[in-house]
Amino acid sequence: MAHNFVACDDDGNVMGHLCIRNAAKPRIKHIASFGLAVSSNYRRRGVARLLIQHLLDFCFNWLNVVRIELSVHANNDGAVALYQSFGFELEGRQRQAVYVNGSYLDTLSMALLRSDI
Repeated sequence: MAHNFVACDDDGNVMGHLCIRNAAKPRIKHIASFGLAVSSNYRRRGVARLLIQHLLDFCFNWLNVVRIELSVHANNDGAVALYQSFGFELEGRQRQAVYVNGSYLDTLSMALLRSDI
């Protein structure tokens, strides 16, 4: 199942998008993963932080997940630092996992566990 959230400015322009995915299968329904994108015009303005705060509230309080996981390009230092500021921890590296602008990039796997379990 997917849950999509969009952050818009006062004029209705899309600033960012968050897609949360979790499965209904009993063995993995405690896990959510997500994708996050912020428009280049709105980066470094707190949009991603706001969307992640919404992610944590929705996942832990409404979906009752125990684990939130993500994949991020290894060279995206800003995103990695942002995720770490929320408590996400590095779990692994996938070498040459994506092809972007003519180059292969590594991706990092990160996860956050609900702390009250």
